[in-house]
Amino acid sequence: MRPRLRILPRAAIAMLGLAMMAAGPEPPPPTDDAFTVFVFGGEKATLHLPLLAAIPAFDRDAACALVKEHNAKARELNAHPVPGQDDDDQALDVYETAEKGCAGAADLDYQFYRELSTPLDNVASDSRTRPAVNQMLGAMRESLRAAQTEQSQEALQAIQASAIYLAEPLHDSTMFLLGAEAAAPLLRFCGGDERAAKCRQDANERSGTALEDAGRWLGRADLLQQAALAYRGALEELKTGSYDWIHRHTDIGDALSYEAELEPRAEKIATLKAALDEYDLVIAADPSAQDEDWIRQNRGSILQPLADLQHDRPMMERAIDDLAQALESFRKDEDANRQAAASYNLARAYGSIAEWDGDETAAARAVELTRDCVRLYGEAQVPMSRAFGQIHLAEALTTEGDIAEHRRKGTGKPLYEEARAALNEAEPVLRAANAAKYLDNLATARQALSSR
Repeated sequence: MRPRLRILPRAAIAMLGLAMMAAGPEPPPPTDDAFTVFVFGGEKATLHLPLLAAIPAFDRDAACALVKEHNAKARELNAHPVPGQDDDDQALDVYETAEKGCAGAADLDYQFYRELSTPLDNVASDSRTRPAVNQMLGAMRESLRAAQTEQSQEALQAIQASAIYLAEPLHDSTMFLLGAEAAAPLLRFCGGDERAAKCRQDANERSGTALEDAGRWLGRADLLQQAALAYRGALEELKTGSYDWIHRHTDIGDALSYEAELEPRAEKIATLKAALDEYDLVIAADPSAQDEDWIRQNRGSILQPLADLQHDRPMMERAIDDLAQALESFRKDEDANRQAAASYNLARAYGSIAEWDGDETAAARAVELTRDCVRLYGEAQVPMSRAFGQIHLAEALTTEGDIAEHRRKGTGKPLYEEARAALNEAEPVLRAANAAKYLDNLATARQALSSR
């Protein structure tokens, strides 16, 4: 549980303030969150990026020691190649600019910090610890401060991509906000030449991705609405039916489906229908798209809650067909993340049938699929997703337990105990991530178990 703040009486607050003034140094000045960048046309602009500025101070000496160690190993590998080693393996790269800057033989410019951030990025991706990620982001922040002309755009793009990639391993939703913060100014780098439309498409897509993830995990409808608007902006000048056009419309549908999770019943139904409209639009433009496994997975994930809300059995059967076919395809690809997502949504569909009909077989199938979901997210090393999967596992176990208990007194208890264990394991991860919506779901699932 996150500790609550103690509210002190006003007199106590005044006395505490006087004691601090007398006994200790003044608090440090606020962090400078202003960054001077070069936008389109080479013009200077000031960006305020408080989340990026709040990353702890960059330890250049430690980073230089890492580069020295890496370069020594890389030179040894280049001198004595390992049979079968890929020529593109980053272990073979020698970071000469970083090495010279660390030795004081070159300017500590943009290229120095960008090159320095590469081995730090590798360490952060491998270790997935907060200190390693802070070092990597600290180097990227220094690269932005040192950037000239188009380098400013490149630095922001790198920060956005790295932040959203590492949010899950760190189970920290604020990383998505950092990604959104870095993506927000990117439109200012797009001018009026022939590359402008592509630049705006990329900027809007990056913003949409970060905002969607942040809105989903933080339980904020406003961010999901902004994500949908960003995705619509990314549709500019795209050819109807093209690869990017299809993906942006499905992105809009997905953002709307997450927004629906935060709404009351009537609004939820309307928003889910609007999300489904985006997929219908795609399939009308390219009928072959409906056979794509990822289209089936995402469309099925919208059909399932809509069918449940409307008690629409034919629609639920459509959802099951979509999700079952997607899951089979993902199994062939051996993609753990995609298998987990399809298993999760298919389990929810069987869970709905179990609740509608008191169907013990459907309830057991829902539990089996959700256990697979939790296992697969664990294999994919995405702890936040694994934790929200555990919430649904608890819900599915509770439903199966209720049906079993109704038919055979006492047989539901082991299922209830497994459900409680799943919630206990998920809660600290979701609290660390500040995953507001899923914490609400967890509280509801725990309340349902309280009388069992």
